[in-house]
Amino acid sequence: IYTLAYIVGQADEIYVIFKGRQIPAKLLVSDPRSGIALIKADCESPFIPISRGSTLTIATPIMAIGYPVNTDATATFGLLGGFDRQFLGQHFMTTHLRANLPVEPGFGGAPVLDLNGDAVGIVFSGIGGGGACYALPIEAAEKIRMDYVRFGEPRHGWVGVNVEEQPKTVHGSNVRISELSPETPAAKSGLQDGDILIQVG
Repeated sequence: IYTLAYIVGQADEIYVIFKGRQIPAKLLVSDPRSGIALIKADCESPFIPISRGSTLTIATPIMAIGYPVNTDATATFGLLGGFDRQFLGQHFMTTHLRANLPVEPGFGGAPVLDLNGDAVGIVFSGIGGGGACYALPIEAAEKIRMDYVRFGEPRHGWVGVNVEEQPKTVHGSNVRISELSPETPAAKSGLQDGDILIQVG
């Protein structure tokens, strides 16, 4: 079961409520970088299919089903508003879905669905007083799950450099490699201290 890392926190005991039963759950992995946690409960529950090769575009209709505090399952509908890498100066680990989808307290971890009923994301946080929200794309959550299956832990990509801004622009870039750690992917690729980063990808 996907949920958010802050929901499980440092809990000693985790439970899932299913058909009126309180079922003990085990924490498999909690990844503060992506904000995702995976838990496992011993129950035969239905599952939500995951979108494969999603073709989300701005204004795609979406919905979420959550459990606001002290209420039953609640559906909310809206449109995909954008694909953001940062919000209020803070950078996300990966591109997040900005959903014009009203949410209430307790919606964190809820599935975001397309109109086929396939999961395309997981509600990450409300914005604008709950009038909209950010969702982690399901592909990013699946990456954490597959890392757990293969390695027993998340394995995030890394480069191994620090960069700084320089006053002089070279070929449209003012990003300079200021520190290169040895035996890193960056060092093995041939990058050197002082190189100007012209393009990513």
